[in-house]
Amino acid sequence: MAECILQSRKPHTPGEEGLQDQMLMEAIYESAKTGAPVKLKASDTLDAFRGTPLSDEE
Repeated sequence: MAECILQSRKPHTPGEEGLQDQMLMEAIYESAKTGAPVKLKASDTLDAFRGTPLSDEE
């Protein structure tokens, strides 16, 4: 992340992906607590927020 900040690059794993992970974890806990499935909105595209991966050469 520091490298992205220093080079003004978009991170490969942005905060939106972390937010999505957190929403999934909350749904898992809610489902375990209630014993019922929890529905979440599906993402429109695969890796919708993912930036360009850093190469070893950069």
